[in-house]
Amino acid sequence: FVSVVHLLVGVVYCLVSWTVGLPKRA
Repeated sequence: FVSVVHLLVGVVYCLVSWTVGLPKRA
């Protein structure tokens, strides 16, 4: 259960970071 939550948080964090970093590259 803990692993699933940790993985989910990591995915969300990565997605948000990618979305925020996208405009900077453009």
